[in-house]
Amino acid sequence: MHLRHSVTSRKPKVDERDGQMYGFMSRTEMECDIKNGRFLEHGEYDGNLYGTKINSIHEVIETGKICILDVNPQALKVLRTSEFLPYILFIEAPDYEVLKAMNRSAIESGVVTKQLT
Repeated sequence: MHLRHSVTSRKPKVDERDGQMYGFMSRTEMECDIKNGRFLEHGEYDGNLYGTKINSIHEVIETGKICILDVNPQALKVLRTSEFLPYILFIEAPDYEVLKAMNRSAIESGVVTKQLT
């Protein structure tokens, strides 16, 4: 199950609705919730805050579904409790040469328009 409630302080794009890919909150609200420990993890990118609220995880679990999270390893300190009992998977990236070949192939097929650095 995709976690629907990743939250951001940025404004929704034209084709986005609240609660689909992101929940939208004001920066002030997010900062308050971060201060009060309501986020599993949070960070800032391009002047906007992003994060995963702990209650979002509870909402998924309460529906009887499995919550799949892609989190920063630091978030594992919060998740490794008897409350969540997570299965943890680490996925190793391909070799550098393989990544370069994948990027080259994506550019040639038109899927990606710029060379990754």
